Amino acid sequence: MQKLGPLVVALASVWTLACDPTVELPDGGLNLSLDRGVDPPPPAPQVDSTPALTPYDVFTVKGSAEGRRVLISGTGQDDTGGTQNLNPQVKTLGAGQFCFDLKLPAPGVYTFQLRAYGEENQVGDPLMNPIQVRYDPDAPQLLDLKTCEGVSAAGCSGHVEICDDDEDNDCNGLTDELDPVCRTCDDDPLEPNDSVDAARLLPGVYDDLQICPGNPDYYGIYVRAGERLEVMARFTHAEGDLNLRLFAVDGTTVLLEAVTQDDDEAFTYTATVTGVYALMVYGSEATTNSYQLSLLIQSN
Repeated sequence: MQKLGPLVVALASVWTLACDPTVELPDGGLNLSLDRGVDPPPPAPQVDSTPALTPYDVFTVKGSAEGRRVLISGTGQDDTGGTQNLNPQVKTLGAGQFCFDLKLPAPGVYTFQLRAYGEENQVGDPLMNPIQVRYDPDAPQLLDLKTCEGVSAAGCSGHVEICDDDEDNDCNGLTDELDPVCRTCDDDPLEPNDSVDAARLLPGVYDDLQICPGNPDYYGIYVRAGERLEVMARFTHAEGDLNLRLFAVDGTTVLLEAVTQDDDEAFTYTATVTGVYALMVYGSEATTNSYQLSLLIQSN
């Protein structure tokens, strides 16, 4: 019998592998997964700059990545020597961006690792340099740090209002020039009169009154049933628009308003019941202006 040479045997083996669908060819160092329609694993995520030292117990990590999801995991060593194992978090990528707000349970040093996962759950590469941060409540404040929601990482801790950043830094509900810390507007001598239960004002003319941003003026006015109340506020509209509002004796029902876009506001009201009515002089949230107030009560 004639023997087959080694070349013939090799060719026969290749033919068998190529024709047999049950046989899988090895990669041989080539990325054959591309030919089967499977994408390669995503690269390591790109992480925005983070501080190495923070005084806040919320640590925000944001950046961009390829793939479908990003997972972050972390461990920490607190200042008492204890180990802090943090729960991993997973975020689905939106337009290739991710953001994590991580709670640091105790002062200490924390290390975080991130990986991206592909559409077919291919596990991506980890960060070459894991993120490390030290949490120390006594560290200097970092006022420019923002959480994923865009608010200050410091919350209200030790903060005072910053007067030109359009944010409520001290969390008192007042922003920038509306906050008393930032006001350059001086209250008039009739303050405090910031609510409907303000002190009564007798009929007369009152000069050099002042509206400050976000701070309307209220005046109590005693009127008997059947009497006519005449009110005028004199001011220059171009320097800040002011309006008038009259509340009933219950302090909540609005009886009338004067809200023109001209200099001065005025109204006349005939009382139906005897009692203390509340007059409100106000502007927009940012309005400041001086005015003269005239009150006249006449009997019919």
